[in-house]
Amino acid sequence: MLEGGYIGREKKLELVAHNNPDRAGLIGNHLVQDQDGCYLQGIYGFAPRWRIGLRGEAIGLVNRQTKPTGDRETFDTSYRGSGMIDWSLTEYSRLRLQANHGSYAMEDERENVTEVFVQAIFTLGAHPAHAF
Repeated sequence: MLEGGYIGREKKLELVAHNNPDRAGLIGNHLVQDQDGCYLQGIYGFAPRWRIGLRGEAIGLVNRQTKPTGDRETFDTSYRGSGMIDWSLTEYSRLRLQANHGSYAMEDERENVTEVFVQAIFTLGAHPAHAF
């Protein structure tokens, strides 16, 4: 299975008050923020009850804001890559091992983060029909 997605957003916020009296002239102006992101993932069943997958994500390909003063700022893009393997013990339970590595844009630098986790998934109660 291969899937991907893209999302974009624009926020337009009107300044209705300011704590600094010298900035009162900015009231009624807008803060505009544009940001987008995408992902692509693939999952492959390589043996009965076993799957392996990879996922890549990027947020902030377009990542900018225009302040009420008219000043424009742009920000860097953040990335994350993931790999996973899971095993379906039964049709109602699955064990999953996943590792992520991200490179996130911060205020003045990049932060690299690695995560590893194990997940147990159990299905309880009524659920739709499926092949096992």
